[in-house]
Amino acid sequence: MNSVRPALKYTALIFVTVAAFVIYLNSDDPRIEALTHFISKNIWSVTEITAIAGDLPETTTITPQPLENLTEPPPSSPPLNSPTAALEDYKMTDLIDKIPIEYTDQVFSAEDIANDKLNLVSQDFKVPEGLKKRVDFWLKIYTKYTSHFSLIHDAREPWIIYKVLDLRPIYESQANRFVKAANDHTLIIKSRRQIRSQLLNLAHKKSFTNLSPEEYDLYKLLEGKKGSRRHVFLEAAKNVRLQRGQKDFFRNGVVSISRYVNQMEDIFAQSDLPVELVRLPLVESSFNLEATSKVGASGVWQFMRNMGKKYLKVSSSVDERNSPIKATEAAAKLMLANFRVTHSWPLAITAYNHGAGGVEKACRKIHTTSIADLVNNYHSRTFSFASQNFYSEFLAALYGEKYQDKIFGVMPKYPPLQSEEIGLKHSIRAKKLVQLVGMTIEELKLYNPDLKSQAIAGSTFLPVGYHVRLPVGRKAPNI
Repeated sequence: MNSVRPALKYTALIFVTVAAFVIYLNSDDPRIEALTHFISKNIWSVTEITAIAGDLPETTTITPQPLENLTEPPPSSPPLNSPTAALEDYKMTDLIDKIPIEYTDQVFSAEDIANDKLNLVSQDFKVPEGLKKRVDFWLKIYTKYTSHFSLIHDAREPWIIYKVLDLRPIYESQANRFVKAANDHTLIIKSRRQIRSQLLNLAHKKSFTNLSPEEYDLYKLLEGKKGSRRHVFLEAAKNVRLQRGQKDFFRNGVVSISRYVNQMEDIFAQSDLPVELVRLPLVESSFNLEATSKVGASGVWQFMRNMGKKYLKVSSSVDERNSPIKATEAAAKLMLANFRVTHSWPLAITAYNHGAGGVEKACRKIHTTSIADLVNNYHSRTFSFASQNFYSEFLAALYGEKYQDKIFGVMPKYPPLQSEEIGLKHSIRAKKLVQLVGMTIEELKLYNPDLKSQAIAGSTFLPVGYHVRLPVGRKAPNI
């Protein structure tokens, strides 16, 4: 009998999965969409699937995983500038909802920061007039709303915000993490559909005299857009988009980058590149050293594998895309190449996302070298939302990092990770290397995050010519 139970369990799992997707194909119920979304990402057990559907009693215990989105040390921890800080990675509990929406310095607003009230940003990266509304939107995403907020907005003109969804009550509930995720997804999908439905209703109205309060708000929000009301509302309905807040991730990134930013700026300065450009990983990855994407990008600079191989070593034992310093050296080369094609830093930054050839072609098509003209007037299938907003996101991240004290207050900072680099003359196993130089495996991983787990475990050799980074003064002869 016991041998039959696992088979029945997995049969039930397959049945529930297939049935949910079949129902999804024929249903607009956001609860079904939430269920299928969850199953597609978390096909683990029948218990978890029934949990998301709400069939488990309240006494059922599923241990939630702590959210680790913040790097604020607990009061009893040593400060980040302590001698041992190089090896301290603070694992945080769920503190997201303790981050206030308001800036610590409440005299400052997102508009003040975008206008560079304290003149902290170089002239090369002042916000162009034609991008101010767009940059203001991304400043709100990075510096106002955490990931427990979701904004429903217009994809073409992101600053047109239809609704701000406060998801904090969902995460403050006593439900398990699966139910919280399902409730979050259900609410945002349902809310987006409601906005689309209301916009479509407005598009088919012949008179706008007897509107519901929600319809009236939408009508006033889009009142300034040119064109017939029917066309305006139909276009708006096609371009309703969701954007999750990122203040918690951005805050984490600002703390994490402090360990490397001095070396990164030195690398860019040595190539006569603006040092402001090293804030780009805050956009690409929130400076998460373990960041990977669904399409294969990796590291804080999010290099694709093919592009990474052009500038870096990518092998079975090493992936230098995951070294913030080595990837920064590669990014400097790529940025310089982009600038030689585009002759403009805003365009070169956009090319980091869209490709230098694509940016050059777009500029030729609309006869411009202005980033604001390109973003606001060029439309194509390939120049998507990500490319269109990339430079504005960069400016928002740059300004947010420069004004971090006004936004977050005084935050902990890592001391610069001082290191020396040597090229290996012989292939060597990690364990042997740490013995020779007098360091620990943990230190080796900290200074060389590009080493893969196989190399750390000793399954593969560190190759000849690999540039290993060591704490200052730890060099050893004949390695």
